[in-house]
Amino acid sequence: MITATEPNYSFAAALAEFESRLDGGRPWLRELRQAALARFLERGFPTTRDEDWRFTNISALER
Repeated sequence: MITATEPNYSFAAALAEFESRLDGGRPWLRELRQAALARFLERGFPTTRDEDWRFTNISALER
C-alpha cells in the first residue's frame, strides 16, 4: 500500500515561532501571513508540472 506523506518543511516551525515573536503588528497582516503559510504548506513548492514554474530550478530552495 502506498501512502502519501506530507513533505517535511523544517523551516515551517521556525517561521511560525518567529511570527509569534513579532512585536504587535496589524491583525490583518498577521492573518494574511498565516493564510499564506497555510496555503504554502498545503500546496508545497511548485514543480515543473506547474506551467509558470516549468523552467525554474528551485532545488536549492527545497533543501
